[in-house]
Amino acid sequence: MTQTDYASRMDWLLAFGKTPDEVAGRLERELSTYQQTVARAQAHWNAVLPERDWSPAQETEHVILVNEGSAKIAALLLSDKQLRPTEQTPIEVDAQGRRQAPSNTLPSAGQPWEHLDARFGQAGQMLQTLALRADDNTERRFFHAAMGEITALDWLRMAAFHTRHHRKKLEAGLTQLEALGGPAVSAPTPAEPQGKLEKGVRGFELDAHVTFSGPHTAEEVTRLLRGFGARVEAYGTQDVRVARVTGQVDTQLAREQLRALLESGAASRVEVGLHGFMRSSTGQTDWVPWRRNVVLGRSDWEQIKFEEGLRYVIE
Repeated sequence: MTQTDYASRMDWLLAFGKTPDEVAGRLERELSTYQQTVARAQAHWNAVLPERDWSPAQETEHVILVNEGSAKIAALLLSDKQLRPTEQTPIEVDAQGRRQAPSNTLPSAGQPWEHLDARFGQAGQMLQTLALRADDNTERRFFHAAMGEITALDWLRMAAFHTRHHRKKLEAGLTQLEALGGPAVSAPTPAEPQGKLEKGVRGFELDAHVTFSGPHTAEEVTRLLRGFGARVEAYGTQDVRVARVTGQVDTQLAREQLRALLESGAASRVEVGLHGFMRSSTGQTDWVPWRRNVVLGRSDWEQIKFEEGLRYVIE
C-alpha cells in the first residue's frame, strides 16, 4: 500500500465518524439497522444468498466474530498494556477479486438467531462503549489486514463500516430470494452445549459423521460444527475431510444444523442418528449396533425423524 493509498483510506474512514461521539452514534445506527435486517432474514435464514458463499446465519455470525475481535483490539489499544509484535498478513483476494475473510472470522455452518442474539448485542455494546473513550492516539496502533496500522478509533470506524457492508450484502441477497419466493424457515431455540462426557450411563445420543465437500483444518471444522453444541472430533489436523459430532443435542437444532451443512454445500455426505451406547464409570463408550440404515437424498433432510437406533445416510 502506497502512502497515497493509505491517506486516501484514512480520509474515507472519517465518513464513519470524525469524533468519538460520532463513531459511537454511527455504530449504534449500523447495529440497529442490521438487527432489523436480521428480522427480515428469518424466512431465509439458512439459504445461501445469491452471488454469495454464505447464508444470512453465516453472514451474521461472521459480523459478530469481527465485532468481538475489533472490540478486543480497541480495548487493548486504549489500555496501558504493552503492544507486542504480531504477524502482519494482508487480506487475501480470490480469483474474482473478492476479499477473503481471515480464518478466525469464518462462521460455522449456521446457527439460529436465538443463539447469536446475545453475542451480537454484547459485542455491539462493547464497541459503542469503547468509542466514547477512544481517540486517534497515533502512538498506539494495531495492524488491520485491510487497512494496515490503525488506531483504536479507526478499528471502531472499521467495525461500523464492516457491519454496514454485510448488511448491504444481506439486503441485496434477501431481495433476490424474496423475489423467487419459497417457504419460510423458522429458527429453533438451541439447546445448551453438552460437551461434557457423562460416565456410568447408557442411552441414546446424537452421533453424526460429516464428510465435507473440501478439505479443512481441524480449527475450521470445529467452527463449522460448533452450532450443534456437542463434542466435535476432527479426523486429522490438516486437510480434514471427515469429522464426528456426538452428544445430547436438541433434535430440532440438529436438524437445522444438518440442513445448513447440506444446503450450503459444506457437507457432501452425512451419516446421523440417535446411537445407542453404554458408557462405563471410567468414561469408555461402547456403541450398540445400529438397528437399520435409512438412505435419503440431500434434499430429503426433513425426513430425518431421529428414531432411536436408526442411522440416516444422506448423500
